[in-house]
Formats: sequence, structure tokens, C-alpha cells
Amino acid sequence: AFKSLNSEILSLIGRPGNPLTKDMEVEIDADYALHYRYTVQAISACTGKLNAKGQPIKYIEKINFAQPRKPE
Repeated sequence: AFKSLNSEILSLIGRPGNPLTKDMEVEIDADYALHYRYTVQAISACTGKLNAKGQPIKYIEKINFAQPRKPE
């Protein structure tokens, strides 16, 4: 799922380093009971990936979180 998210973000921005990404932001509306590690993986998938040398390739830097909602 996180690989798909990463691919979807890349398709939306067109290419890494696109100047338009400075104005883009992602809002994560996570399930109330979502484990922290999955939230971190979602953040990582949105912000970019590592190249073959282990250097980061940036996609989107602005990430916000929706207000948490307790389950009904």
C-alpha cells in the first residue's frame, strides 16, 4: 500500500524537484487506532524515496494531519 501511495504522489507531482511541490501539501486523515509505525510509513511514502545510493529524493515536504476522531 505504501509503495502504491509513493507512486501515486510521484504521478501527481510529475517529477521529483518540480517547483510546484513547494505549494503542495498532503493531509493524512488516519484511523484513530492506526499504529504509529504505519503513520510514519505513510509520511515517508509522501515525502519521497531513497535513490540507489541511499540519498533522499524529495516529493512533498508539507504534511498535515486531520483532527483525530474517536471511533463511534
